[in-house]
Amino acid sequence: MVKTMQTTDNYQLYFYYFYMLETLDESFQFVIDGYKNQEYEESEKIFSRIMEAFYDIDSSNSAILTASEKDDELISEILKFDSVIFELEKMDSAQEYPFASETYIKNELVPAFKAWKEAVQSRMQRYILQ
Repeated sequence: MVKTMQTTDNYQLYFYYFYMLETLDESFQFVIDGYKNQEYEESEKIFSRIMEAFYDIDSSNSAILTASEKDDELISEILKFDSVIFELEKMDSAQEYPFASETYIKNELVPAFKAWKEAVQSRMQRYILQ
């Protein structure tokens, strides 16, 4: 009984994490589209929410790592989130120039996030497609 409960809890954890990443991917697309349409204020609001979600990912990672204790490949991919945070931190220097953060988001941060997300989701799929 305890094992079934744990499996159900893990399923829900993986499921919500998986779709949180999907939602963030879509949110990045809204930001990029907003820049194209010169809707900078709306793009900045959405980007601010994405940054909040990054903190949620970072704090959720410990639960995912615990649930995945026997899946070394998934653990390895989850831990690579630090590389996305590293890209985010580099954006501070890009903000000194007009439109530099827009370019940095489109050309550096989004590709780093997408690559990480796809690697994590491909390893996590087996847990949510039961």
